[in-house]
Amino acid sequence: MKPITVECTYGYVLSTTGKSLLISKGRKEEVIPISSIQSFSVKIPRFLSLGTISFKTAQAATGGVRLGFGFSAAAGVERNFYFSTDQEESAIKLRDFVIGGGAPDDEVRSVAPPAASPADEIKKYKELLDMGAITQDEFDAKKKQLLGL
Repeated sequence: MKPITVECTYGYVLSTTGKSLLISKGRKEEVIPISSIQSFSVKIPRFLSLGTISFKTAQAATGGVRLGFGFSAAAGVERNFYFSTDQEESAIKLRDFVIGGGAPDDEVRSVAPPAASPADEIKKYKELLDMGAITQDEFDAKKKQLLGL
């Protein structure tokens, strides 16, 4: 798979490498595993404004907050990078890659949630009946429909 590259302001370049996001500026590079990215968004550039790539990663355990009693919480680190309109298409491809867990477009699969059983649906409608959201006649009609009567 060909790497996705977005040239950002201040000499930063964001690109993909395997299942990681590579941030480079000059000779300095930082590799962030896609699995450590908690959120990722792209704001498209408008008229005179730049576009923004924002993502949040979990900070290393040493940078976490100690809550006492043996508990701690990792503080999230948010990063923002700005890009011009000519980088919009690449920024969108990068977003789709990261949101897809680092899988190329042809490997990303949409999985539909399992269909609810008729019993689950009847239970849901019974709750609506008990709340007064539907009438007894509406409940009976839906129950017959779900049971195929």
